Amino acid sequence: MGTDYKKLSRRELEDRVAAQEKEINELKNALEAASAQLQSRAIDIEETGSLAEASVRISGVFEAAQNAAERFLENIRLRQEETDRACEERDSESREKAIELLESTEAKCRALEEETKQKCAEMAEAAKQEADSYWREVSEKMEHFYQEHEGLKEMLDIPEKKLGE
Repeated sequence: MGTDYKKLSRRELEDRVAAQEKEINELKNALEAASAQLQSRAIDIEETGSLAEASVRISGVFEAAQNAAERFLENIRLRQEETDRACEERDSESREKAIELLESTEAKCRALEEETKQKCAEMAEAAKQEADSYWREVSEKMEHFYQEHEGLKEMLDIPEKKLGE
């Protein structure tokens, strides 16, 4: 088990687990085939010497197969635990990064909002000052026009009595 599972991607870990599951199924099928083959063979009592000796041989085969299957399943269980731990670590790291990015983005948004409010206030103040300046200029010109044409007003100011006559 010299492989560093932390460096593998989730997909690679899943592929390894799938390959191990396939190997388990193949071993189970091979075990079933061996069992079927043992069951289908007639035990030659003369060769084995006795029915008891044949039974001991058969049970030894089954024990070896059982031990191999148990070791293989334990290996799969350990690898699955390592895979689960690696996935949990990556999930935790991803969540931490997401939280950091969210906090950073929120801080940037707040800063941009404050900057925008300040610029809007500055623009509104500049527009008010410009409007006040224009209004003073127009008022001065109107007052100047009025003063220059005071005589015209007097000339145009005809009493109503004369108009009615």
